[in-house]
Amino acid sequence: MRRTRVMLFSLLAFVFLVSPLTQWAQGESEGTVIKLSKNIYRIMFYFSVPVNLVLFTGQDGILLVDTGEKDTSESLKSIVKKHGPGGIKYIINTHLHEDHTGGNEALGKKAIIMNSADLARWVKQGVISPGKGGLKGRTGKTFNSYYCLKFNGEDIYIIPAAGGHSGEDMIVYFKDSGIVQMGDLLFSGSFPLIIGDLDKYQEILEKVVDIYPTNAKFIAGHGKNYTMADMNNYYKMIIDTRKIIEKELKAGKSLQAVKDAKLLKKWESYGNTFPLMTTNDWIDVIYQAYLQKK
Repeated sequence: MRRTRVMLFSLLAFVFLVSPLTQWAQGESEGTVIKLSKNIYRIMFYFSVPVNLVLFTGQDGILLVDTGEKDTSESLKSIVKKHGPGGIKYIINTHLHEDHTGGNEALGKKAIIMNSADLARWVKQGVISPGKGGLKGRTGKTFNSYYCLKFNGEDIYIIPAAGGHSGEDMIVYFKDSGIVQMGDLLFSGSFPLIIGDLDKYQEILEKVVDIYPTNAKFIAGHGKNYTMADMNNYYKMIIDTRKIIEKELKAGKSLQAVKDAKLLKKWESYGNTFPLMTTNDWIDVIYQAYLQKK
């Protein structure tokens, strides 16, 4: 698994360095800070790859969701110092890929660092508490487990959602502010980067659009913020493109024939945004999921 993460990060870095950029080239190595609410900020770095972090500040101190790359750690430190006293109390990693955890060592020396593997430990130490009854949506979809961190007067829900992008994915929900950090479960404007299971990823998205409030603001691991309307459109894109490709495969078409037919022209922009996930790459993902069901 470690080798897979390193290879993925290296490939991401190479692709972005040699490829033309679209919406991804929004920031600089110093970091672009965008205010999301009274005391929650989105920090976007562009170094090897563009990546979004969240900074939450208040009387209790500072919480970071992800820390970006190692090479942007000093810039992140400077941003943190400008946004309140008290130091960094918590770092929550949405997953363990190096473009999201590279700053952990430099910024987390005095912080509690949480990821999917050690949530039980922090429950035992009284840092977080397990949620009761799961998070249930408008039509009954449910995240069965979640954890609550009370910090700076806000309930922060940490929701394990592994199996789509990676084996460690978590969603971080600032409940009172209506802000949801999706990590790499969301590559906005692009087909998703599925390293795990497409069916699992689709199930996670189905829960997301059912559970969170309609006025929620979704922060992508990479790319621009999404509204609930955007998330619904994104989920619909997943459903519609799968139906189209799977219909042709069931009819006996070869993978190459399906690609040559250009059946996903309507969604062409999704294949042009992120160089590592082109339209043909997305068809490959659907094809592999189709084979697993046969």
